[in-house]
Amino acid sequence: MQGIEDRPRELERKYLLRSNELYRLARAGRIEQRLELIGRLGLYETFPADEDEYRELLEQQVEPVLTALCSTPLPS
Repeated sequence: MQGIEDRPRELERKYLLRSNELYRLARAGRIEQRLELIGRLGLYETFPADEDEYRELLEQQVEPVLTALCSTPLPS
């Protein structure tokens, strides 16, 4: 997951634009959809654009795992 989150940041630094702006410009046909951008645009559509929504969904998935890990006794 970390690798997926790092890639957009690299492109944002390279193009000096946030992912949502890159996406908007590409969808409007204002920038060339290079191979590196096509993959990123697909990820942008796949993942929730709202960071808060993403974190909430992630927390919902992580919480049961943390609960199970914390309630499992450690071997002696």
